[in-house]
Amino acid sequence: MKIGTITTGLCSLLIASALVTLWWSGRAVSQFQGQFPPLYAGIDSPGAVLAEQNPNPRHFFEGRVDWPLLNIAEPRTAWEYTQRGIHFQDDVGNLEAAMADYMRADALERGRSCGPGVPPVPGRTCLQILHARLANISLERGDHDRAIAELEFLLEENPLAPGLHFDLAEAHLGKGELDAAIEAFNAELDIQPCHQATHFELGELLLQRGDEMGGRELLTEYLQQALLHCDSFPFKILKARKLLTDHGGPLEMVGSKCPATLKGPVDQVLSVPVSQITARMGCNPPGTRFHEEGQTQTVSALD
Repeated sequence: MKIGTITTGLCSLLIASALVTLWWSGRAVSQFQGQFPPLYAGIDSPGAVLAEQNPNPRHFFEGRVDWPLLNIAEPRTAWEYTQRGIHFQDDVGNLEAAMADYMRADALERGRSCGPGVPPVPGRTCLQILHARLANISLERGDHDRAIAELEFLLEENPLAPGLHFDLAEAHLGKGELDAAIEAFNAELDIQPCHQATHFELGELLLQRGDEMGGRELLTEYLQQALLHCDSFPFKILKARKLLTDHGGPLEMVGSKCPATLKGPVDQVLSVPVSQITARMGCNPPGTRFHEEGQTQTVSALD
């Protein structure tokens, strides 16, 4: 009888403890919900209702979310306009509609002190994914001033992001600002010492500026990287070889920061057939055509 009474008492105590725990947990969740709001429904807070989300969170999810999954009738915030713009651009192929949404998002962001040339404001929200899209579209359209402004803003937020300095250099080249382009290319090599495209572009630029040694070294390193890792643009290999031949031949890259350098005679960068380089699996799709030594070649997948 005593054992049954003790057992019943223990069960009652456990149930009471569980109820108290649930009550305090509910209070804790309610208390901290306002301090740590979720970003957006379906991204970091599964099951949350979109209407309850903070329209101006301190940080946004900096990635793409399929627009239909958000179940939003009409965008309200810069982030939502950006997501619909990405949907228009990537899924629908309507760049004009995408740009309209991007510009609406940009206007909302700038209204909260976010944008190139605007002094930073504590707690501001800066959509890097938006400005990256605007930078790329501006480059494609030849709007170099807008591209430079967007890229410089992105670099303020993330100065070590790979590829941004390269794009900035391309924008400066488009404006004929060669010194600024060289500076940006060198900044990219500080971040990515083995960046093939930078070796090629900067090498060619240095030759144009009369820096024979610097240009030959960089183009030699570009061709070394092409032999090691291929290049999906065969014409660049042919152009680099012609430039080197016209300016005295390849040179060893003295003091290169790139650890992946080709072993063996440096002249081999001129001798390996381009078709052999580009025929590697994954380099170019079968049927890719290019010119080598005056003849049209067709790349096969397993050649």
